[in-house]
Amino acid sequence: MYPNGKNGGDLISRLEKKVREHPGITVFTEAQVVEKSGSFGNYEVSIRVGGAKPRPSRSGGSLVVASGFEAYPVKEGEFGRAWTAWSPCPNSKVVGRRRRAAEVSGQARPDRGLHLLRGQQADRRRRASNEYCSRYCCTAAVHSSLQVAAKVGRVHQYHLHRDVRTYGKYELLYDEALSQGAVFVKVPDDEPPAVNRDPESGKLLVTTRDLLSEGEEVEIPADLVVLVTGMVARDNEVLTKTLKLP
Repeated sequence: MYPNGKNGGDLISRLEKKVREHPGITVFTEAQVVEKSGSFGNYEVSIRVGGAKPRPSRSGGSLVVASGFEAYPVKEGEFGRAWTAWSPCPNSKVVGRRRRAAEVSGQARPDRGLHLLRGQQADRRRRASNEYCSRYCCTAAVHSSLQVAAKVGRVHQYHLHRDVRTYGKYELLYDEALSQGAVFVKVPDDEPPAVNRDPESGKLLVTTRDLLSEGEEVEIPADLVVLVTGMVARDNEVLTKTLKLP
C-alpha cells in the first residue's frame, strides 16, 4: 500500500480495532445521517441505523465528512489530443493514479528497454472542473514510478506534467525517482502534448515543449502512454443536501 509498502488489509484491521476499542468513540454501521441542525461548535445530528427509525439527536462540536474519492473522469477532448484521442490504442492506457502502474515493466526484457510515458494531471486546480489539490496524486504517481524502476528490465520513464507537488517528506521520493533516471518534462498549460503514431515503426510519438529547457520542443518515442488521473470527492447528493454542503 502506498507510500510505505504496508499491507492495506492489515493496516485497516489495526485501525478499526483501535477505533472500536476507544472509549470515546461510538461506531454506527449501516447508518445514515438524516437531519442536521445547529452551527459551528453546537451541532445536532439525527442518525438512522439500518431500516429503523432515526435515533434521538446527538450533539457535537464539529462534523468531519469522509465520503471517499473516485478517479477524475476525463472528458472527451478535455486535455487535448494528447490525453484522449489515443485511448482506444492497445499500447495506451488511462488509469487512476497508480493502478497497474507497477505491472507495466513486465513488458520490458533485460535486452530491450521500454519507453513509458506518463501524462500527469497535476495542478488541475487551474481548471474549473476541479479546483482542489488532494496532496496525494502526484506523490502516488512518483511512488509508482519507483516501483516500475525496481522491476527487472530497463524502463525509460518520462513524466509530462504542468506541475508536480510531493508534499513534505515525500519530496524525498521525487529525488529518488530522479536518481533512478525518471525524466520530468513540464509542459505549457495552453499547449497539450500531441500524440501520433509513427507510420514506419508503428510506435507512439509524443511531441511537446519542455518549459524547463527554455521551451525546447521534444519528441519522445513511447511503447506505452499512461494518463495518471487525479482524484475527486465521491458523489453523495443525499449527504450533501442533508449537511447543506456547498
